[in-house]
Amino acid sequence: MPVVKWAISNIVLPKKWNRQEMQKNDLAELTASIRARGQLVPLQVRMTDKPTKVELVEGRRRLAVLQDLGQSHALVSIVNAKDDIEAFLLSLVTNLNRKNNTSYEIAEGFGFLVEAGMSSEEIAKSCGKTPGYVSQHLAVLKADQRLQMALQKGKVNVSLFRYFTKLDREDDKDKKFYDKMVDLVLKGNVTAQDIGEKIGVYKDKQAATDKSKKTKPKKKAGPKVKVLDYSDPVITKNARPVSKDKALKYLEHYAKVVESTSLKTKREYYRGVLLGLELSVGLAEED
Repeated sequence: MPVVKWAISNIVLPKKWNRQEMQKNDLAELTASIRARGQLVPLQVRMTDKPTKVELVEGRRRLAVLQDLGQSHALVSIVNAKDDIEAFLLSLVTNLNRKNNTSYEIAEGFGFLVEAGMSSEEIAKSCGKTPGYVSQHLAVLKADQRLQMALQKGKVNVSLFRYFTKLDREDDKDKKFYDKMVDLVLKGNVTAQDIGEKIGVYKDKQAATDKSKKTKPKKKAGPKVKVLDYSDPVITKNARPVSKDKALKYLEHYAKVVESTSLKTKREYYRGVLLGLELSVGLAEED
């Protein structure tokens, strides 16, 4: 690609960047270099619908330094980027391996490409990274805001975030455990591997509980039993004495009937039996 000089006033910035705002102290070394030796590396730009205007694709820091130094023109290399997504991708690929490019900035860049319709596999292939690398950074964008802030401040490593994706924050139990793990991370003195092991143990226990619930045979509902209230005056009035043998047969029969019913029904049944025996057998003398 040919390198040409272009008026800095005709270089416009893209709507979306893959890096956060620059700090003045980030530019000190570059400023000293350009002041001493001039611009050695051209900016990458792409053409716009206006012949004199070009859009910056890569070289934001160099452009900022040239502007601060009062330069009127910059060396540019015009690249072929058919749309905003391709231009952003070119900029992202260029910046991926720079030491001052943060994990959070990379995550945001991948997130923008996902929103634009690219899959993790497509992003990985385009950027020369593994799908795992892309997924690991995309996990950052799904995490608790406190963890994201900790990453931006350099207090946690990006490898931590993939473990948190195993928890469903919409589930009450998972959400409670998720918050517990976040608090543990923010207190410090815990590694990403420690968190991974704790979440792994939690998920294993959860899976074992779910499996137990599925394999446990369901108790068949027994027949509905109408429990008589022997304290009812009408029933008491109509109660007739019967022999003990007959009473025992009734007791044995209905005990089987209520065996598979609820504990409450059983209690009511046996309470009724006792009252019934008192009325029918307990008060009747056998010959």
